[in-house]
Amino acid sequence: MRWIILFFAIATAMSVSAESWTNAAGHSVEAKMIARKGDVLTMKRADGSSFTINMNGLSKKCQSTVKARFPEPKKTHEDIVRERNQLRLEQLDKKTKQ
Repeated sequence: MRWIILFFAIATAMSVSAESWTNAAGHSVEAKMIARKGDVLTMKRADGSSFTINMNGLSKKCQSTVKARFPEPKKTHEDIVRERNQLRLEQLDKKTKQ
């Protein structure tokens, strides 16, 4: 009997933490967002399986939810230096091709 109660308690807890996400085509899935890296989201279903989806693949409403609840982290110093160096390399590449 305890196992049955424990099972329902866990199932209820998992269903509470999961929510409905709708893609751009209008199809929905029950899942919990567990990670965001840029525009790539990692979702976890109640059965434990996980999947990734690009934020552009979600409905506009779901995209707004993601942006409000899970804002992108601010760029680190290393990110800024890396982007600046990449831009310099691209500029040098253009000059050498001219």
